[in-house]
Amino acid sequence: MRNLFITLLLCIVAFTAKAQQMYEDKNIDYSFDSLKVEAAKGNVIAIFYLGGCYSSGRKANKTFYDRIDYDKAMEYYKKAADYGYPWAASQIAHMYALKMLKDTDTGTNKEMWHDKAFKGFKQYADRGETDAYGELADYYGGYWGENIQTL
Repeated sequence: MRNLFITLLLCIVAFTAKAQQMYEDKNIDYSFDSLKVEAAKGNVIAIFYLGGCYSSGRKANKTFYDRIDYDKAMEYYKKAADYGYPWAASQIAHMYALKMLKDTDTGTNKEMWHDKAFKGFKQYADRGETDAYGELADYYGGYWGENIQTL
């Protein structure tokens, strides 16, 4: 049982380390087509930004040529969150808070995703990621609860 627990713990650490490594890759071409290619390779940042394209359209990416599709955005954000990228989990929580999704159980899901994002930001902050400190400050200040107005 102990070996199973240690194995699971190592898997979790490996996934979050992989997300961190991809986050630190600043050499991403953020054009829509390039993001699609990078996302197909498993680049968590590209996956996250594709979610932004579908949730915000041209406001998020000037080269985005498709239509806004919140369900598709959720799909990309969920994939990035599954890699351990807390910014994606917080975007899903925002989408629930703003009632952008068809799911009727928005309260429970919103809280679940906020909790997942908060825990992820704590992990990133513990590793010294300065952007995560800012996100945690917003959580501690109450800016991610019912006070959220826009994405």
